[in-house]
Amino acid sequence: MRRLKQKIKQLLDFDNKVNAEVKRLMKRHEYLSINDTRDQDVFIAGFPKSGNTWMQNLITGILLDSNSFRITPKIVSEIVPDVHAKKYYKRTCPDMIFKTHNLPDERMKRVIHLVRDGRDAMISYHKMEVNRDRNYKFSIEDMIKDGKGVYPAKWNVHTKAWIDNPFNADLIVIKYEDLLNEPLTEMIKIAKFLNIEMSEKRLAEIYEANHISILRKKVVEYGWDYDYVYKNKTSESFFRKGTSGSHESEIDANLTSYFVNESKAELNHFGYI
Repeated sequence: MRRLKQKIKQLLDFDNKVNAEVKRLMKRHEYLSINDTRDQDVFIAGFPKSGNTWMQNLITGILLDSNSFRITPKIVSEIVPDVHAKKYYKRTCPDMIFKTHNLPDERMKRVIHLVRDGRDAMISYHKMEVNRDRNYKFSIEDMIKDGKGVYPAKWNVHTKAWIDNPFNADLIVIKYEDLLNEPLTEMIKIAKFLNIEMSEKRLAEIYEANHISILRKKVVEYGWDYDYVYKNKTSESFFRKGTSGSHESEIDANLTSYFVNESKAELNHFGYI
């Protein structure tokens, strides 16, 4: 037993030394903890499969004033880091923009709340998980009724939390459907919130350069942002249809009724019912 305790202590000491060295190197090369943010930073806060990665790409285009096809997924992840995928990041801009699925937090002072009809978000969420793991154990019914496999909370809980905005963040709402149907209006709203002056023509060019078909082509050409997750997966496994209303043909009517009854207040708030 004594030898086992000594071995465990040696392993813990070694682990602590490695962590200390990692932190030293990160600091030397100006990497910060993903939790080290500033009050002026902006968070794209949306439930999964609400257009979050699309918004990442659009905002990267706005920040770089570029519609170049050579803005790869990996470049996007450096300009607009995903808090769920990175432990460290570099401040590439004085005011950083982060992507998150999290619930409201007092650190999030400025927020773009990205909203999508929860029925479409849920079917897309389930399809993504199944495409990523053919042995995925939860059904769409498990996800909708019991919240199994859903992060960070069921759609209605996540959406209500951001409607309530408990920490009084400076917040704008961008609806996925409006971004599809009234893109220029929404792009102007985003640029204004980021305090960036840009012509309508330029915003329209950046929007067109980030059509879902082009994002798929970038994945084929340059690979995924996180290859360890989507290795050997098709671009469609993440970028699916990029439309609205798909739940009407892809979710059982009884399950849709369950979702609507549970989320009626939130769906109604955003005009989905």
